[in-house]
Amino acid sequence: MAIDTTKPEYKELKDALEKDLALKDKIDKEMGVYREEHLAVQKMVDEQKAAMKVRVAPVADSPKDTFKKAWDSGEYIKGLWSAEHNIPASKQGSFRYPNMETTMKALGESQGSTGAFILFTEFYPELQKLIIEKQIVRKYAKIIPMNQESIRVPRIYDNTHYNATYGVQVHGGMTVNVAAEASDRSATGGDPVFADAMLIAKVYAEMHKVSNELLMDSPMALAPLLQTLLFESLGFREDYDCLLGNGVNKILGVLNSANAALISTTRTQTSHLTFDDALNQYTSMLPSSLNSAIWICSPSAFRDVMKFSVVVGLGGSTVMIGNYPGQTGVQAPPAYLLGRPIFISEKVPALGTAGDLSFVDYNYFLLGDRMQPTLTTSDQRYFETYQTAFLLSERIDGQPWLSTTLTAANNSDTLSAYVVTAA
Repeated sequence: MAIDTTKPEYKELKDALEKDLALKDKIDKEMGVYREEHLAVQKMVDEQKAAMKVRVAPVADSPKDTFKKAWDSGEYIKGLWSAEHNIPASKQGSFRYPNMETTMKALGESQGSTGAFILFTEFYPELQKLIIEKQIVRKYAKIIPMNQESIRVPRIYDNTHYNATYGVQVHGGMTVNVAAEASDRSATGGDPVFADAMLIAKVYAEMHKVSNELLMDSPMALAPLLQTLLFESLGFREDYDCLLGNGVNKILGVLNSANAALISTTRTQTSHLTFDDALNQYTSMLPSSLNSAIWICSPSAFRDVMKFSVVVGLGGSTVMIGNYPGQTGVQAPPAYLLGRPIFISEKVPALGTAGDLSFVDYNYFLLGDRMQPTLTTSDQRYFETYQTAFLLSERIDGQPWLSTTLTAANNSDTLSAYVVTAA
């Protein structure tokens, strides 16, 4: 069958074939040049190896090619060094090459110029930080919502349950008249005594300024991270003041000496705690609070708590420090002491100091919330320095609402909802 060479398709195929042939010729010429250069280099290397008498050892390669010549790079470097320093071939085998190890290991990570500059430092995008102790008081305190700057909380003033005439009284003076049948029942006892506790909102605030460049360039989301840190810091300070604050422009803490209803029991052993100290605190607690009060001790004080024991004659036994219901002995504290939970806190005084172990019913602590913690940001205050301000603030107040200790109905025991061991 004859080919019609006049058709356009034939001309296109012919042009494409000619281009392919021209490209093949060009590639063949370039490969020839590369082949000649490779042979020239190989010849030069062979001449250098022969001149320096570098040893060549046979090595197993494959079943088809059992032996091949191997060129040891270390031997090659030694050969170059020997030639430069005129070391005879007969002595090269036993000659000790000075600084040869340094020469062969010149590159490394210890210095920038030897290789450290080409490395990069990996960044782990998660900030490592201490786990901050959780708040204790807020969980157990009586929370009072505040709609204004201050609030009066009505209460009963109750300082004694003993009454010389009627035997007992409650709520500040209320007594019960006991009369015989058909006798006059008009006699009345005392009336309840009312008082109040005043909460005045204090401002707790913390502000930090951050450069806008850092906010933009940080590989971590810096704004939410800073928010977390601020809330933890504010909560830590609030809890600290609920325990130890002196009430001057801040919360009045239950363990502060300004708490008029605080009972400080005598320490039985200087600079240490014994089980008798815990018993003295326990028996000074309001009987109605024995099912709600909690123990708080410092880390150093807990060491003594775990050593509590009862001496009986020449013997005795250790005091059981039980676990929470559902826990086992292998789980860490908090634990139970005399049926009530123990919390270990770094915020309370160290061992040997008043308040290193406390027994408190925080139902008798008022915590007023005027404004919940609020985070605000502004890029205007530090506009000229291109910084953003982060401000976290809250308005709160707190205080023990018992204003005095209670004389028990037996006219002997002194009781309270706040008890510590004295220094």
